[in-house]
Amino acid sequence: MTTHSQLQTQKQAIRFSPQQIQALNLLQLSVIELDQKIKDEIEVNPALDIELEQIPRNENISGDEILTPAAKERDMDYSPNEIMSDDLSYHDYTGASYSEELHYEKPVVQSVTFRQHLKEQLELQPISDRQKALAGYLVDLVEDDGYLRHNLSDLADDISFGLNIFVKEEEVFKTLQIIQRLEPIGVGSRDLQEYLMIQLRDVASRSHKGVRGAQRIERQSIISWACAIVGDHLDDLATRNYEKIRKISGISEEELKKAIQLISGLNPKPTNGMSRTEDVAQRIKPDFIVTDDQGRLEISVLGVGFNYLKLNTSMLDTLEALDKTPNPKKDQKQTAQYIRN
Repeated sequence: MTTHSQLQTQKQAIRFSPQQIQALNLLQLSVIELDQKIKDEIEVNPALDIELEQIPRNENISGDEILTPAAKERDMDYSPNEIMSDDLSYHDYTGASYSEELHYEKPVVQSVTFRQHLKEQLELQPISDRQKALAGYLVDLVEDDGYLRHNLSDLADDISFGLNIFVKEEEVFKTLQIIQRLEPIGVGSRDLQEYLMIQLRDVASRSHKGVRGAQRIERQSIISWACAIVGDHLDDLATRNYEKIRKISGISEEELKKAIQLISGLNPKPTNGMSRTEDVAQRIKPDFIVTDDQGRLEISVLGVGFNYLKLNTSMLDTLEALDKTPNPKKDQKQTAQYIRN
């Protein structure tokens, strides 16, 4: 017979108010992200306005100046409960633009993207101008991770239309093979399986160099096992169904281990470690700089000038007038509630 009983237990839990959650979300934003967040809020919230007369941004901030008067009185004696209280105050501070003393200019490094690198290699290949044009068209279609996820038949139609020449599927495939032999090896592969097989063939072509006898035979065997696994059991390899691979392929546990070790050392993406985008002049800017002026810490906010916010005075006036309206109508109540929200 089943019996039911009630038990009373105690447990501690931390609950955050909406204001605390919002404050924590803002705290983790960088200067640029915070400035964008403010702009987004201005667009969606009609009660917000930008302060036209902004505080100059070329002044440093001392550690004392960023505290509210209440915090100064406490002399920085914070407890966890005070920090996480619902009554969160926002510190006033000024943003400092890059001054001559604080502006650390870093050299701009002109990096070459993988597409530019491929096109430079194509110019050195002993191929016809037609093949160079086809290859250049295909390079522009390669995605940032180095894959060309397109059907060859569709590519032939796109190239025929884009270059105003008739191109067959076989010609596209031969041109794609030229690209896949460039550096990085295998770029332009249509899927992971094709890319892994290209890498294994490249390993096989180099495996005999400097290696002779039994060691060479063993290496070739490991490569053959790896090719068989990638070609026929890639899904089983992804799900780690090693027992099924062993039974079907007929290799031993030790042979399987060596083949998987070889496959694990291959690159999953052709463009790993290369510049993928056209943004070649990226810089990293600090959010702020802390300097020590004879034992006095000074904080300078850098980079972005903040938009200083205020409440829309016209909306406040409207709300005040609605609050003073005797016997307000339904639409007036709704307007007042909207402004309060």
